[in-house]
Amino acid sequence: MKKTISLLGALLVAQLLLAFGLSFTGPRLSARSADKPLFSLAGGDVDRITIEGPDQAKVVLAKVGGAWQLPDEGNFPADKARADALVKTLEGLKEGMPVATTSQALARFKVGDDRFERRITLAGAGKTLATLYFGTSPSMREIHARRSGQRDVYSVAFATYQAPAKAESWEDKAILQIPKKDIEAIDVAGLHIARVSVTPEAAQPEWEATGLAKGEALDTKAADKLAGLLADLRIDAVLGKNAKPDYGLDRPVLALSLVKAGGQTIDYALGKEKDGKTYTLKASTRDEYFRLPDYTASPLLDAAKRDKLLAAPEASHAPAAKLAKPAAKLAKPVAKG
Repeated sequence: MKKTISLLGALLVAQLLLAFGLSFTGPRLSARSADKPLFSLAGGDVDRITIEGPDQAKVVLAKVGGAWQLPDEGNFPADKARADALVKTLEGLKEGMPVATTSQALARFKVGDDRFERRITLAGAGKTLATLYFGTSPSMREIHARRSGQRDVYSVAFATYQAPAKAESWEDKAILQIPKKDIEAIDVAGLHIARVSVTPEAAQPEWEATGLAKGEALDTKAADKLAGLLADLRIDAVLGKNAKPDYGLDRPVLALSLVKAGGQTIDYALGKEKDGKTYTLKASTRDEYFRLPDYTASPLLDAAKRDKLLAAPEASHAPAAKLAKPAAKLAKPVAKG
């Protein structure tokens, strides 16, 4: 009996020693604070973002004077709101508990140094502040991630679409937009359409036109619609600074000018390629040529047509006026003799 007790005691001691040893040598899978950031910028301000993806895809964003640019695209303006949102989202990522801690897991979760879905490097003042790897996605808006220099892999609230690795996705699509209230006049289809009054209480600005033929009148709502489309223009992509014959700008399907408050004139020319689906826009305020999607170009083309800008002819009301005269005569009282 004593021998059995001694054996069990020795076994218990061995188990305790083994557990104690594993606490130092085993995988570091202990629970961690859910509020611990995935990385720290250590007080540095991000002024450069490098995003890399599979097949050597890469885009660089640089912050200059508070605005984001695409240095590899001739410093074309980048979408400031989207770039700022990316930095803020990355700074908000939390570690939680690692899902893996071995070097073999890096390849499996696609967060290795040479195999990843996204590698995002944040830099400031010429120094790298953080490098993050993003790989496979275990569920919607969840992705495996790790920071450079560690083997721990975490599941964080992020998605690769939030960090596209193409310059086109970061271009400022609103580069041509201007406030509608700043549009003073539009020259199109032989008409000079000018703003005549703007009051805070007015539902919409009033417009008048010159260049009208006898019997023609401006449809002020149609004019205001055209001004709104010009104010809200969004490009689809930057095509570069070199004109190409395929752009169709030698015979534009639309040419118009607008005058901004302060007197600046902006000329627009819209070309249509032979495929009938692709449009190219050139604005005098920019050196670049821009692709416009059909859902943007077609409404603009339609709104700029002369017949769409004109009110119904006055002549169309003439028959009703003539018919009213006999009725008025019949309504007169008969004079007594």
